[in-house]
Amino acid sequence: MLSIRRDSLRTRIGLTALVVALVVSATAIWWWVRRDPEQDRPAVTVDLGSVGGAAEAEAAGVITSPKTGSSDRDWTIHTSGNKGNLPELWSQPTAYGPVLLSHADLEETSEEQASTAGTAVISVEPSTGEARWYRSLMPTIDLQDGYGNNFRFPQAHGLRASPDGEHIAVLLSPIPGGGSDRPGPRTVVVLSAKTGEVVRTVESRDHVLSMVLTDEALSVQTSPNLAAEGSTISTYSLSSPKAKPAHWSPKGWLVGSTGSTVMLSPRSDMTRNGDLCGEDACPVMTVSLADPVSGKQQRSIDGVYRVFPSGWVERFPDPARSSRIAPDSQEWFEERRELVDLASGSPIDITGLAVEPVITMTGFVWLLQTPSWWETSDGPNLNLTPSSWISAIPGGDRTQHKSAFKAITVDGNYTYSAVYREPQLMGSS
Repeated sequence: MLSIRRDSLRTRIGLTALVVALVVSATAIWWWVRRDPEQDRPAVTVDLGSVGGAAEAEAAGVITSPKTGSSDRDWTIHTSGNKGNLPELWSQPTAYGPVLLSHADLEETSEEQASTAGTAVISVEPSTGEARWYRSLMPTIDLQDGYGNNFRFPQAHGLRASPDGEHIAVLLSPIPGGGSDRPGPRTVVVLSAKTGEVVRTVESRDHVLSMVLTDEALSVQTSPNLAAEGSTISTYSLSSPKAKPAHWSPKGWLVGSTGSTVMLSPRSDMTRNGDLCGEDACPVMTVSLADPVSGKQQRSIDGVYRVFPSGWVERFPDPARSSRIAPDSQEWFEERRELVDLASGSPIDITGLAVEPVITMTGFVWLLQTPSWWETSDGPNLNLTPSSWISAIPGGDRTQHKSAFKAITVDGNYTYSAVYREPQLMGSS
């Protein structure tokens, strides 16, 4: 009997040990499957650097000293590292002159080096072309809207300016590495456009779908799955940098802002220019304006085919008819169209005109251009001639001016990026 009891005890002990081993193994497997991949990623250091001037920017090699003496250009500068990355997306007009972004040449940088590459933020003095201030931020700018097929969300630019031109926001994101296809934590930095000083910083482990600035706050749309459904908009005060943010669930994509509201769109498939137009037609949508803190909708505007993040839209007053017309055709220019300042709700009739935002010394203006065509073997060819311009100051005077103005152009190709100031004359294409 004693032997049988001992055998039974050994059996129970053996079964208990087996169960414990299975539980430990299952727990280890569960932990491995459910672990956060970010835990395996080396820590990324966010370094906001310090503010320097023209000498520091030129010594760092991110901008050249201005070249003058050209017959048609007041000054010309070149920036580094924007090769093939659509530099117009990395410039914003402010009340103190344009702000530019420059970064390491990622085509010639290893993954390890690129993951810690920095972003140069440069404020350009519009009268001379010199750097007013310069700051190096780490890690690099977010590459969601870089050149080529990786362009996912046009509204997720790496640089934004507030409508009053007093603040800029920069989106920083480590480049995926270490076997992960997800970037690390994203950091949004808000800087004073006047001084380059840090106003507020925000970090998110979710994808940043978009960020915009009103005159008083930063709003950031984040999502764990790159979709507007289930996303969150968080709004952060700029006057009280330590105040807690307000959170709300949007019905759509964050695409722009006025001085006091944010703009929401049901669609995210806009082009780099913010429009929905294809070769043969222009689909339209309704853009809503919402309170940035509560998310409460204030008003909406329909027939929109083009969105400007600075609080303007182009629209058709008769979208049912007009949206079926091919863009830039003769019929297109004959169709009634409007440019609307959403801050005031005031429309500007742009029938028979093409509209282009142009950076100036203290912001930007709307350049209005008249079309003409000449016949070729492939059909009519469009030519646009500047005819007048309108101030883009929110709620400002809408007089059409015929006089020349100083335009600042960001121009780039696969080998360099140039920024220059020159007179914009009316009546010359």
